[in-house]
Amino acid sequence: MVDTGFSADVAAKRQRDFLRCPVESLRLLGIDPGEVADVVLTHLHYDHVGNFDKLPNATFHLQETELHYAVGRFMRYRRLRHSYEVEDVVAWFARTTRAV
Repeated sequence: MVDTGFSADVAAKRQRDFLRCPVESLRLLGIDPGEVADVVLTHLHYDHVGNFDKLPNATFHLQETELHYAVGRFMRYRRLRHSYEVEDVVAWFARTTRAV
């Protein structure tokens, strides 16, 4: 899987429309989210990295440089951190096993 979308909570917080959970939508394709083995995250913007809890058996992959940026010195600037949700970045640390 590539990216995981954002959650209903984040949609409400950011005043975005939320039609359905992208991970739950896998079921429409006949895919059980619990069977997803690997998830490649293109970057850590809020609209790409929510719903970790819905993929209990997945290994998450992220470029190490993206991780460094998301937790680095530039996050002190509101304009640069606007696209990130702290909870999503923390959740990546809690669930991941590999940065490349």
